[in-house]
Amino acid sequence: MGRKVELGELIENLITDVKAVDDNQELSRSEKTKRIGRLADRLKNALYEDKRRKSEDKIRASSYRRYLTAVRKAVTAQNWRHHSLEESVQRLAKRYPKYAEELQALLEHGHISDLRVAHHDLVVKVRQDKDADAYRDIDEMKLDHEVMRHLTLPKITRDQLVDEAAEALEEKATNTVQVNYYQLIDTINELFYSVQVRDGVAAPYFSHLALGIALATGRREIEVIKQGRFEKVGEYELEFSGQAKRREGLDYSSSYRIYTLVQADAVLEALAKLRSLPEALELQHLDNVAINNRVHSNLNQLAKRMLGSDERVFKDSRAIWARVVFELHFGRDAKWKSVNEDVFWREMLGHGDAITQRSYKQFKIDYTKPAAPEAIDSPYASRLEALEALDKHEKVDGREAMLKIHRWVKDTVKAAPDARITQKAISVNVGSYRPLIKEYLELASDALATPNRSIRAVAPVVPDEVAKAKPRISVSEVDGVWLAVAKVNGVEVARGEGDSRESAYQDLVGNGTTR
Repeated sequence: MGRKVELGELIENLITDVKAVDDNQELSRSEKTKRIGRLADRLKNALYEDKRRKSEDKIRASSYRRYLTAVRKAVTAQNWRHHSLEESVQRLAKRYPKYAEELQALLEHGHISDLRVAHHDLVVKVRQDKDADAYRDIDEMKLDHEVMRHLTLPKITRDQLVDEAAEALEEKATNTVQVNYYQLIDTINELFYSVQVRDGVAAPYFSHLALGIALATGRREIEVIKQGRFEKVGEYELEFSGQAKRREGLDYSSSYRIYTLVQADAVLEALAKLRSLPEALELQHLDNVAINNRVHSNLNQLAKRMLGSDERVFKDSRAIWARVVFELHFGRDAKWKSVNEDVFWREMLGHGDAITQRSYKQFKIDYTKPAAPEAIDSPYASRLEALEALDKHEKVDGREAMLKIHRWVKDTVKAAPDARITQKAISVNVGSYRPLIKEYLELASDALATPNRSIRAVAPVVPDEVAKAKPRISVSEVDGVWLAVAKVNGVEVARGEGDSRESAYQDLVGNGTTR
């Protein structure tokens, strides 16, 4: 069992000791550099890197990475800069007068976070200008306090974390979760258009819209709720900017096209509804961590219910979306014909999001169309008309308690034709006894089942070659080892190895891949 770490105390001591070194006028610059390095090493040893400590007494490598991130954030909050920053700016401005104005402007930023973003933008500009010398020198500028250079994971720990992630993803890849495409689209529609009715006024659900947009676009929670910007560029394509997980700040100058699982117009309509809700407006002044703390529990619970498993969470929406768009578009749309998967993912995810690129394999998309429900033979044109036909029913007319339920149900359906009428909803809004509610629901079951012409967001048509895809097997030899790989719709589903083409293939078949 790992030991407890007093992270707050370690951070406080580091900040205090670094300040003391910086303020010591008797120390030379080189001596300050040495002492700051030792202070960082002392903290890292206390957290994880002490070689004398037994492995069972250490925290997990993933915890160490998280703790170091917290330390770097605490240092960033001090708003310290590198001691040579001003000298570097003056030297480079003289060497590269073309960029002198932008270099001098770096010193005007009040906070180190803003300085990092401005520096990044300048580096991008110099790279686009193809000025190799200026690019090298400006890119290598030291912005942060020296202590930040030491607060990084050693290579062996980074490699260990990569191995752990690979093992976890391999396990996911061999334990796939089946998702039916058509049921997924129905789920998105239900999330987009379900409403709650209060005092006769229909309003969408905040959590429903957030999850529906995430499933339709593959965007993260904070991108959906607050910072993502979306513009229609095709019937099933949006231009997206405002990506989360940038190391510092936000960069709306970088944008890329993403596919949507339903019409782009429907996504934009749902997004406008979401961000106009009081629940969303209340979050806009909060930072990403605070927003996550406020909403993640409800969003995860909704994902479990809508995706039909206690193992599902909100962020699975990104991997599900990734699997679908990869199968429907990569290698089929003309613009992907001559490029590899990495280019596709850079377009869809904006950067090398290796976790999503690999974790999407845990989901298998089933394109079998569910049997159509039997048509309800009703003489009424809508649910409301069918409900109104019950006004004079002997079990309703003259029974005030029953009429109270009936009036609320009619008002609700009038405000939202497809509103879900449940025992809980009636109990909360009307306050009737359960036996009476049950009696009413049995009486009104046919009326409530009367179909409306529902608003629906339309999904792309699935090509036959995707819906009826069979495993495609390739066998190749590298350094004497033969590898057989089976893919369905471009997604690797299994592999086999052997000392010959035949043995590799048999190993693959033995894994049950071709059945």
